[in-house]
Amino acid sequence: MCVSDGEAQVGWHGRHIVFSSPDRNGRWEIIRGSDNPPLGRRSRQFNQKQPIATLRIRVEIDGPTTIRTHLRVSS
Repeated sequence: MCVSDGEAQVGWHGRHIVFSSPDRNGRWEIIRGSDNPPLGRRSRQFNQKQPIATLRIRVEIDGPTTIRTHLRVSS
């Protein structure tokens, strides 16, 4: 997983996925194992947390807004 130039690139099950947004004010972030905010963790068993990559886009908005995310998937 990597973030650059307003997009995030992810490898998943042999595929290459690119997340992007036409709103260039958005900022893609990869969060792993954060307590504040509580993101980037999973639990396969009770009371056991494991860090995992979580993709987030942050955009400041004002009033009614439509947020679009584009996905490109390739082999």
